[in-house]
Amino acid sequence: MKKLRFLPALFLATVCTFTACKDDEKKENVYSDLTIEENKKEIENEAVSLVSTMGEVTDLQIYDVISKLSSNMENSSFMEEEGVVAGINIVINEIESVKSAPKTTLQLKSVAMEDEDSPSTLFAENSGIYTWNGEDWDKEESATELTFKFNVEEQPAVVSISKFEFIATSSQVEDITNLELPTNIKMNVTLTGVELCSFSLEGKYSSDDMPESLVEKITLEGFTHESSLKINQGSSIKSDMSFDYNGTMIYANGVEVNGDITVEDIEGTGDPMEGVDILENANVYFQLGNIKADASADFVGMLNDMEKAGKSMDEEMTEDALNAIMIDIYNNNIKAFIRYADSKEVIAKSEFYLKTIVDDFYGDTYTSMDIKMVFEDGTSIDDSFFGEGFADFITEANDMIKELNENYDLELDLIE
Repeated sequence: MKKLRFLPALFLATVCTFTACKDDEKKENVYSDLTIEENKKEIENEAVSLVSTMGEVTDLQIYDVISKLSSNMENSSFMEEEGVVAGINIVINEIESVKSAPKTTLQLKSVAMEDEDSPSTLFAENSGIYTWNGEDWDKEESATELTFKFNVEEQPAVVSISKFEFIATSSQVEDITNLELPTNIKMNVTLTGVELCSFSLEGKYSSDDMPESLVEKITLEGFTHESSLKINQGSSIKSDMSFDYNGTMIYANGVEVNGDITVEDIEGTGDPMEGVDILENANVYFQLGNIKADASADFVGMLNDMEKAGKSMDEEMTEDALNAIMIDIYNNNIKAFIRYADSKEVIAKSEFYLKTIVDDFYGDTYTSMDIKMVFEDGTSIDDSFFGEGFADFITEANDMIKELNENYDLELDLIE
């Protein structure tokens, strides 16, 4: 029975591990009718609304259920075995991470425990329905689920893992046996019959243990966090993540890279331009509420333009002249926008330019290539755009942080 305590840990350790669309392309020149200040106010309003919505996460019932389950585990006979770490603590840490921010940690290769049993073996050996009798767990045999039943302030709670499927990796690490990859995991938590939390993960892998597809979804009392990863070796890599509350988007991001590329090409790459010759294009997006920033890069076009430009370059060209050529190439092949996600109306567009910089210490003046976001009237966003006028957002954010610190004995820093 001592192995049983690892199953919830194994489960939630797995729990908690851009696409430029055609519509955007069609409407990329359609600016919002709002003025710069009105757009700025809309962005601030979205930020304030986001923080207000996230405040709901500070008072979820799921935390009470997980806390009670942890307490029962610690007070049961499971804790009498020496040298065995209480895996249930991982459950609490991963569930409670949602208090601070949406989080996913897909822990792909699950190593064996101290007794060298694999995750799937542990599940098979300890599956059953466990009911808390006030002092310990009574077990009812079941080969298909791992379920805990107990009360939280006299309300019936159930934590159940109904799917826990892994496959052995094709390669094993020396001195470690039974390395496995998750293929199908499902879990839910209910209180008085009402679902508070659910989790699912589906994974498909190639013969060399690299993921071809990973899809993860976790719900927490109205909050939904979804993430996906799709890899076509030698063709594309695509990743998306979203976090919403009752269907209203809070946060999302994603990236898609196309070209003759493999995972090995990406790993360990420190230079963003390294390996550009194997890429065709890339798209990326980032969204907060209804404000979305998206960008696309045409690497094939960029390399072609660089090759053409190289024929006209000579050693006598000044640095500013070389930068001007690169600015044209970047502006032709890299497009970025800040827009409203629902209407797709553009707030500002990217523009690479030659920026004049004054060295305050030496008094020298020099130029450097930089990027700015330009509004319809030709004015652009400078460093002060987000640095001023966001007092309401900061107040709301700090109020939420204070509530988190008070409710859960945290020490999160306030925004200054």
